[in-house]
Amino acid sequence: MTKTLAVLGMALVVTLVVAGPAFCELSLPYGSATVDGDLSDWADASWNSLDAVYDSYPIDIAGGAWAARWTADKVYMAVKVQDTDHIFSDSNTGWGLSDALELTIHTTGSTGDYPQYFEPAQQWTVGITTALDGSVWATAGYPDVYGAYTPTVSQFQAVGSVNGEWLYYEAAITPFEYFGSKIGEDDVMSPLSAGMTIGLDCTAVGNDGVSTNEYEIPGYTGMKCSDLDQTIGGWSENYYLISQHLLVPEPGAGLLAVLGAGIMVLAGFAVKRRKA
Repeated sequence: MTKTLAVLGMALVVTLVVAGPAFCELSLPYGSATVDGDLSDWADASWNSLDAVYDSYPIDIAGGAWAARWTADKVYMAVKVQDTDHIFSDSNTGWGLSDALELTIHTTGSTGDYPQYFEPAQQWTVGITTALDGSVWATAGYPDVYGAYTPTVSQFQAVGSVNGEWLYYEAAITPFEYFGSKIGEDDVMSPLSAGMTIGLDCTAVGNDGVSTNEYEIPGYTGMKCSDLDQTIGGWSENYYLISQHLLVPEPGAGLLAVLGAGIMVLAGFAVKRRKA
């Protein structure tokens, strides 16, 4: 009987994901990762292609992909980008001035200003340094747009490595319901659990050192993202348009965890239907 209920609970999770693609794009597995720039511990991951043009003409970004996992207090991301022209910097000098990633996350936040202060959702910008020793710079925002720095409370971790044309990144992101650090207020963590849906997106930023563009940013070529969300470009200003992903139970999760995940998915689906 217990086994049957567990199977039914998992079937509920799977069925709702399949039946409601507008509700949930991907299923993110439970698990952690060693943030060291070596993606060998992502060998069994499901990769999501970075093949949609997000902005301008990213001619130097030939391809890429990202994957993610979750634990109760972290979201782990691995990203690989095929970039034919590398322009690195040792700090975030401004939007589009070097090769970079934008990692955007939304969990349970609903109050505050996004994207200026990132209270309800956060966007982390990451770039490999010229030392090529795994070090990266990482900031919440860009200095020429919203101000940029990395508050210690964020516990944000990232590493980058280079192999030929390929850039490899790993990051560990702390989820916040309210990120008050940028305005001198308290921060409220957002514990994660199976059955939740979270917003998560990744964008690769290209610079080849020579291209011209409508923004008059030296060398900026453009950006690529996943084609998961048909509102490409919209979530940079509206966190509720970030692609939604389901957190699935860890392997061997007990009956209550599996059934609870199914109930959370069902409840979330009902809320989405009411809002539609």
